[in-house]
Amino acid sequence: MATLTPAVNAKDHALGPQEAAIEIVEYGDFQCPYCREAYYIVKQWLDEHADN
Repeated sequence: MATLTPAVNAKDHALGPQEAAIEIVEYGDFQCPYCREAYYIVKQWLDEHADN
């Protein structure tokens, strides 16, 4: 499996523990209506998986 580098580091805006099993990198535009819609979907997923 290919890996993208560099990984998320301490300078990035991040939520959750550094050793989490899943790492999600999200790019968005504050003026984009689709990004605005995606915010609620991502937030719901994060809330549902907060313990993982």
